[in-house]
Amino acid sequence: MADFAYNYGSKYLVDGTYDWLTDTFKVMLVASGYTADRDDDKVDDGGANDPVDHEYNGTGYTGGYAGAGRKTLGSKTATIDLANDRTNFDCADVLWSAIGPAGGNGDPTQLLQIKENATDDTNTDLITHHDFSVTTNGGDVTAQIADLFRLSTV
Repeated sequence: MADFAYNYGSKYLVDGTYDWLTDTFKVMLVASGYTADRDDDKVDDGGANDPVDHEYNGTGYTGGYAGAGRKTLGSKTATIDLANDRTNFDCADVLWSAIGPAGGNGDPTQLLQIKENATDDTNTDLITHHDFSVTTNGGDVTAQIADLFRLSTV
């Protein structure tokens, strides 16, 4: 699977439902059992292929709504790239300390940008999907983020 913005997530960013620079966004780690679909809307839609059903569950990572494994994105920016006719949306790299080894669902293979809302994952919106394959062995894991997503003007 490739990196992409979820259809609903991109709409929420463009129509002003969310403000990239001021709202709180997080990332979560998901194992290979999740088959990403651009039409997915929520972390937990009640189906068997929801991200919540495949969230990484190794030691040192607490998943689930408001879990400490879900990291808040910091130092968010939006910059114009005139040479490539796009706007780049970036943030600081994300660090998970001492996670792993992998739990019953395997190592993370995907990183999802989310917007937690209300009180649970049935209200948590999916924003972007990223391939992110790492072997967890109890060490630190860093997601080196260079332009988390882009908006092309062509």
